[in-house]
Amino acid sequence: MRAACPRCRQQSPMHLSAKDWNRRITDETFDYYRCAACGIVFLSPVPRDIGKYYPTAYYGIPASIADLVAVAELERYKIELVQRYATRGRLLEIGPATAPSLGSPSRPASTPSPSK
Repeated sequence: MRAACPRCRQQSPMHLSAKDWNRRITDETFDYYRCAACGIVFLSPVPRDIGKYYPTAYYGIPASIADLVAVAELERYKIELVQRYATRGRLLEIGPATAPSLGSPSRPASTPSPSK
């Protein structure tokens, strides 16, 4: 199976299939493709009614920076787990919402670097 890359339009082979093991909102399988030309990994096809996968209670929006910092501290274990196995390179978090696992202004998880 192949799909056109949304960034460069190159036909790309399937990279992996995944189910929603975290939230278990659906039993559907989603196909992701990796573009050999530009390197991105993308979902295809993107569901037409993507809102059904994100119910109102999917995530909350912190009311203040202090609340965001508090949530980030509770989520810090996630980035620490990844850092045990990914000791170099860059990390792209997909679908982070308010991105609490990326760190707080006082304790960033990593220093962002520009794409090459």
